[in-house]
Amino acid sequence: MQFLVQPGTYESGQTLRFYPYYLVGEGISLSGDGTTVLLTEPGLYSLSYVVQCRPEEDGTVGVLPFQGAAALTEYEFVAPAQAGIVQSGSGTYLEFSPSTAYARLLYQGSGPAQVTGGLVVTRIYDR
Repeated sequence: MQFLVQPGTYESGQTLRFYPYYLVGEGISLSGDGTTVLLTEPGLYSLSYVVQCRPEEDGTVGVLPFQGAAALTEYEFVAPAQAGIVQSGSGTYLEFSPSTAYARLLYQGSGPAQVTGGLVVTRIYDR
């Protein structure tokens, strides 16, 4: 499954919103508000994100993945940024889900930024 980030200006601490782009298979869906990817089938999942952030002011930009309520800081993208200059980042991680699991991406920056990108979710092992 592939989800694209709804382009827009995000404030620090705001969860990125997605829309479905390429849907194949079962057990992976998007919440009604578009901010949470639902992994509803048991198994091992690979999640890969890529983002482009254009800050409105000098400082930092970044994206922090969440697995349920847990922040995955080891897969966080953080970069110094100049106003108007695009910074790109990516991350890939695995998630084992014995039942339903949730994934989100949170924009983290010193100020607002225009954010685009995508998230690819693949179930690589069925339990």
